Amino acid sequence: MFSKLLVSSVILFFITACKESNVKHEYPYDIGGKTYKSEEAASKREKLFGDMLTFGGKDQDGLPVNLYLWRASIDALTFMGLEKADPAQGIIETKWYTDPAVSNERIKVNVSILGKVLSVENLRVAIKKEIRRSGVWKKKTVSRKTILALEDVILSRATEFKINEN
Repeated sequence: MFSKLLVSSVILFFITACKESNVKHEYPYDIGGKTYKSEEAASKREKLFGDMLTFGGKDQDGLPVNLYLWRASIDALTFMGLEKADPAQGIIETKWYTDPAVSNERIKVNVSILGKVLSVENLRVAIKKEIRRSGVWKKKTVSRKTILALEDVILSRATEFKINEN
């Protein structure tokens, strides 16, 4: 029962965190080691990742990974703080993220984009989770269902980007 509740909470967390809305979020975004409020973060994120998304103005053909998957992954994970974002290798790695409501748990997400085609085969998501007990962080297994839910969020967002661009 607890594990089903936990999985549901994580899925709900990712879906609501990645969903676009007109609601201004009060929590800060960590971008490039600096903290910004949500409205500042949008412009900073665009400046920070804009060139990476297009390699300085080149089109999709110059990118070794799918542009829409890349943008959707960045969009979905920026709120966690990014440790690494390398479009040449198609790797995005977040910092450890702790939800303020659950201070004894933290997660870290790694996304790999493997090719130019917008498909689930070109998207790999790995989630590391740790629980703090007696002051020590211990690894916990993340269910495949949770990983698939995050992949779904990224794929849906990538599809939206593609549709809105065309």
